[in-house]
Amino acid sequence: MIKTSKFALAYTRVAKDHVGHPSESITHQKQAIDDYAMKNGYTITKYLEHVNRSDLNNNLEWLDQILSEEKKIGYVLVYSYDRLTPSVCNFIELRDYLINKYDVSVVAKTSV
Repeated sequence: MIKTSKFALAYTRVAKDHVGHPSESITHQKQAIDDYAMKNGYTITKYLEHVNRSDLNNNLEWLDQILSEEKKIGYVLVYSYDRLTPSVCNFIELRDYLINKYDVSVVAKTSV
């Protein structure tokens, strides 16, 4: 399916061992995502942040709820892929889940 609009959810996360690290801060991630969205034609319709959460890898209820309610979202924008989930295996599963269930793609501002 070809997406004609670029509505996005901006997602930021800071792990508890990185709280206070300037380059990992929610503010830094949000600003970088906002800049990326503006330069690349995305319209951010919702922001979501998690701080000190390490239990998100296998719990997708929060994301299912948002994407079920916000049907126009076609993208999840993140600062880097490891902000969505630190595990490569979990990321691949989550990416495939989002594409297959919601036709939503994950886009990272940076690859690291």
